[in-house]
Amino acid sequence: MFNKNLFSLVLLYIRKAFFTMVLFIFWISPGIPQTVNDTIHIREVEIIGIERMPVPINSVSDIDSLALNQNRNMNLAELLSQHSTVYIKSTGRGSLSTASFRGTDPSHTKIYWNGLNLNSPMLGQMDLSLIPATFPDHISLYHGGSSLGTASGAFGGIINLENKPEWDHKNSFSITNELASFGTYQAFGNLHLTKNSWISNSRVFFNRSRNNYPYYNNSILPHEDQKLENGEYSKYGYLQEFYYRIKTNDFLSVKLWLQHSDRNLPPPLSRENTDTEESQTDGNIRSVLTWKHSGRKGDIEISSGITSDRINYIAEDHLQENASLDSRSKENSFINRFNYSIQINPKTIARVQLLYNYYNVAIEEIIHSQGYHAKRSELSMMAGLNRNIGKRLITYFLIRTDLVDKDFNPVMPSLGFALKLLPEKNLYLKSNLSRNYNIPGLNDLYWIPGGNPNLKPEENYTADLAMDMQFRNDFFMMNTSVTGYVSKINDWIIWKPTQYQYWAPENVAIVFSRGVELSAKTVTDIHITKIVFQANYNLSRTTNESKQLIYIPVHTFNIYAGIQHKGYQLYYSLNYTGKRYTQTDNQEENAESVLDPYFLSDLFLSKDFNLEKAGINLRFAVYNMFDKDYQVILARPMPGRNYSAILTLSF
Repeated sequence: MFNKNLFSLVLLYIRKAFFTMVLFIFWISPGIPQTVNDTIHIREVEIIGIERMPVPINSVSDIDSLALNQNRNMNLAELLSQHSTVYIKSTGRGSLSTASFRGTDPSHTKIYWNGLNLNSPMLGQMDLSLIPATFPDHISLYHGGSSLGTASGAFGGIINLENKPEWDHKNSFSITNELASFGTYQAFGNLHLTKNSWISNSRVFFNRSRNNYPYYNNSILPHEDQKLENGEYSKYGYLQEFYYRIKTNDFLSVKLWLQHSDRNLPPPLSRENTDTEESQTDGNIRSVLTWKHSGRKGDIEISSGITSDRINYIAEDHLQENASLDSRSKENSFINRFNYSIQINPKTIARVQLLYNYYNVAIEEIIHSQGYHAKRSELSMMAGLNRNIGKRLITYFLIRTDLVDKDFNPVMPSLGFALKLLPEKNLYLKSNLSRNYNIPGLNDLYWIPGGNPNLKPEENYTADLAMDMQFRNDFFMMNTSVTGYVSKINDWIIWKPTQYQYWAPENVAIVFSRGVELSAKTVTDIHITKIVFQANYNLSRTTNESKQLIYIPVHTFNIYAGIQHKGYQLYYSLNYTGKRYTQTDNQEENAESVLDPYFLSDLFLSKDFNLEKAGINLRFAVYNMFDKDYQVILARPMPGRNYSAILTLSF
């Protein structure tokens, strides 16, 4: 059964933690500046570890730290849509948002947090609107075949979220409050404490919104202006990190993430007068224990974690009792990881990885007494070799195999190279070839009615070729990357209607994806002025029998540009999403068959104030400046022009 008592306690704990941190600031703020001396003595630190390759040999990109720090009020879906080539599918503000790399399905994008796979073992995907951008310290994107070094199944790529210790960071506290359109209030805080070999980092967030934005409904007759109904939501979260440095080259870490959310789910435009009200409650507990050792010849990392997720979906039909639903699902995961890297000689590094995951899931629809209970164990083994050939060529090869319950997946190899084209310039040519498999989600196999236990794993072959250039001098920095990719997926799993009036999954599709990813970033420092420019573009032709897959645009791009001067920051963001088909036949006969392309413009202005005992940041944002009427998913309206004001206090 859905354990309401457990998550009521979690919710109470989150609330207490948040308000405790708010009160703590007034207690410590007078004392913190008094403890700072002119001279700070630190003990000697010896850096030990194997020599790393001079350039990332795979197709990996990072979310810029400046963009991450400036957009802590966003969720992960909003952040990625503005600062990456990842396409975000959203059903509305505060509602389900999933990620698509290179035209693949959301189940082909894996989300990792400090080694824990956050994808639902039942659904195979993750709702990115539930991940606050204020929680991770670092976000990396592994594109295409580069994901195979972390895990299998990520045909599109991996979104890797990490929390890292800052040993030289002094005690600090910050709290942020945001007031925004549509009755939105958000607050989050961060308390960092360090002493000798210990670090404690505590983060909390609280977010609620009436979410009653206006929109134009052209799906009913007559067309009319309306306001979103039944769209309220609230979210609470708490993240606690502890780090202990045993020796210079050994440390332990413990991380605990608690979260709770309540969301009402608005109906689609065509059902505006429905008598059904839908809501969903999500409760999450995630924790991981990690030991890392850095030696002169090799590095070892061992981690073990658990995730416990609960979802309660309720649909109340006030006219037809048998149409109501009360679905309660629970997912418990036990995840273990062992990584070992050893430098065999100055030119060769070997890597070994073992993963063991165990899942125990259950779902029950209370009103109709339907559901299933399933367990799954996964053992994954990987071995790889990186080797320098001469001074300008790096090659690598890895091989992975998975044992799922008692069945082995075929071997998954990946090989590639990174070639420095010019001796004195950071200009690289990279390439990767790989084979990958993605196993069906547990809902695909066991859902009642419609689950298909005879489904085969999806098979993927992918290749990419990239050109990376890096340039830096005293006042200018530039990073650019152009990647062409091609991918073929056999046995793509698709849910289709059956003659029995329900849907069922089948291995029916052969999907061919090809395209280009382009990213560029420049930073110019002129005396006390900094100018930042960043652009990302993705062209993705993803077809089945020459038809573009639904809800996958051919063209997307985003631009982020700004200037900083004497504590003032002005930034402008532009996002473009091309047209998307909603029908598999790609017809454009009416407005419901294809969604129009759209541009979105956002503007951000902020000012830093440095006081004797505190720092203050004021930030004002305008989203969708030109009040564009658009839909990401058919019949799911998105908000027009809206505003946000943010105040941050730092001690």
